[in-house]
Amino acid sequence: HTFMKIRAYLQLTKACNLQCKMCDFWKNKNENLSKRHFIRLIDTFVAHGMKGITFWGWEPFLCPDIYDLVRHSKEVGLKTEIITNGVLMNQEKMTEIIPYLDEIIFSIDSGTPFIHNTIRGGFPYVFEKATSNLELVARLRDEIHPNLYIAIDTTIQKWNWKTFDSVLGLAKKYNTKIN
Repeated sequence: HTFMKIRAYLQLTKACNLQCKMCDFWKNKNENLSKRHFIRLIDTFVAHGMKGITFWGWEPFLCPDIYDLVRHSKEVGLKTEIITNGVLMNQEKMTEIIPYLDEIIFSIDSGTPFIHNTIRGGFPYVFEKATSNLELVARLRDEIHPNLYIAIDTTIQKWNWKTFDSVLGLAKKYNTKIN
């Protein structure tokens, strides 16, 4: 994991598609800046010596311009990273964006579906969507971008600490790191 130490964190949205136990960001209204404003910010970061950018925001894939912003960031020379809950991806768009990514981090709180789904708001589909998209990204890494750094980020808490070994199992299964 060799991400540059000089990087910007760009919060793309204040909204989230899940209702996690450990936060209440999902209560926020989705308010995005325009694509033009984000591009201007990215160009300003580069002009001031930034070497990398992390796209986050309670869920960056809620921003309709995420793909264009990642592409632009890479084209202007930034190392690019996305932190995501992994639920909102699709194969077509991910196939397009993977070559422009240096890192992608999935927030997965347990390798046990019930526990992960409970932590992430009780939605029954969350674990399956996140892990199928983790599998998709791992496959795309192997096929088209072998240097893509993929990691799982886990928030250890009272609901999942006993199942952390299941997260390690996911990391091993998809050949990813644990952050």
